[in-house]
Amino acid sequence: MLYLLREAGGRPFDGADVRRIAEVGPSLIAALRSYVTAGPVALSAHAPPPSVLIVAADGRIGATTPQARPWLEAMTARQNVPDWLIESSFAALAAAAREHARNPRRHNPLLCVPSSGSGWWTAIDAQPLGDDGDVAVVIQRATGTLLLPSFCDWYAITARERQIMHHLQDGSAPKQIARLLDLSVHTINEHLRAIFRKTGTCGRNELVAAITA
Repeated sequence: MLYLLREAGGRPFDGADVRRIAEVGPSLIAALRSYVTAGPVALSAHAPPPSVLIVAADGRIGATTPQARPWLEAMTARQNVPDWLIESSFAALAAAAREHARNPRRHNPLLCVPSSGSGWWTAIDAQPLGDDGDVAVVIQRATGTLLLPSFCDWYAITARERQIMHHLQDGSAPKQIARLLDLSVHTINEHLRAIFRKTGTCGRNELVAAITA
């Protein structure tokens, strides 16, 4: 998500602005991917417990559970993100949740935020509470099936490598994975070495711990 800001009274963004941003998009993505994947894969096990906050119809954050505070602090103070950006992000997520409720074919508002600055990956899910516009946002540590798709996207894991990681996550050994995918053990090990190289992990144990702990 990229936010573009212009001072009050300035000209509105136009098609030329969009084209310029599109031109620098690949470089921005490469820089962001490099930043996210540069840190250690083995992360802290001390994430706060799951929390819930309510986004009202006007986009403002209303009630929150006590556990929400450390999550919000991790998103702001630790990563130097301004409060207004967090609030606008939740408002956008709530709007997407309302739209998804009206039309299930629209994108499901589930985010998986990388670990940079916090020590853990964060899953953020939003669901409308009813017809009054209030949306419940659930924030929790992302592991397992919540984490794996985004983790693979960030580390440029191929489709075949994703299959292998899925089976590793389920506790399968290379020989079992080879049988399940109708591949040789040698091929599975070659894919594993590629995954270790991309993620900077030292072996299966560290990799599995990173996506399941």
